[in-house]
Amino acid sequence: MAIKVMEKIQSLGLRILPLTKEVLTKSTELLSKYSKLNIFDSIHLAHAILEGERILSTDHVFDEIKEVVKVDPLD
Repeated sequence: MAIKVMEKIQSLGLRILPLTKEVLTKSTELLSKYSKLNIFDSIHLAHAILEGERILSTDHVFDEIKEVVKVDPLD
């Protein structure tokens, strides 16, 4: 199952983004604002917001975030 999910993700042509100081700063702001986020979710979210992109995730924590549109790859 995990291998199929990874193959599906790779087929989408996604860009891999660097972890920059700007991303870490935004991530820290998001952790303060949304108590349900963990550090990994906040970094993922920070990238999406800073890049003006939607967020690809099955995690329901992103359903409550107004700054970004969540796309569930299982839908």
